Amino acid sequence: VRDIYEQSKSPIVLIGEERLPQKLKRFERFHGRIMEWAQAQPINVQDAMALNRHYAPEVTIEEDLLKLLVAEAKGSARRMVTNIDRIAKFSVDEGLATISASQWGSRPIHTGQAPKERAF
Repeated sequence: VRDIYEQSKSPIVLIGEERLPQKLKRFERFHGRIMEWAQAQPINVQDAMALNRHYAPEVTIEEDLLKLLVAEAKGSARRMVTNIDRIAKFSVDEGLATISASQWGSRPIHTGQAPKERAF
């Protein structure tokens, strides 16, 4: 990555997991060139609305359902997009241009939780 920077003199954006800054400390010549550290912020309802418009423009997810999704996704944009995709597919199948929390009902919401162990 440093070679790319040296040749291009262009800024490079690194996106990684929470421990990326600590892992890069081992490489002082690289670490010392980082101009700014910024952490991703958890998504909010306005972000969720923007994701809805981008990933599923054919379906409007109402604010009540988006609020529920934001809470269940615990700030994860990846989980939010997964849920928007599921809801959009359901809405299209059902012929809905708009969907609310009551219309979604008790259908599952992707939270990232691993399934519970099965009892044998």
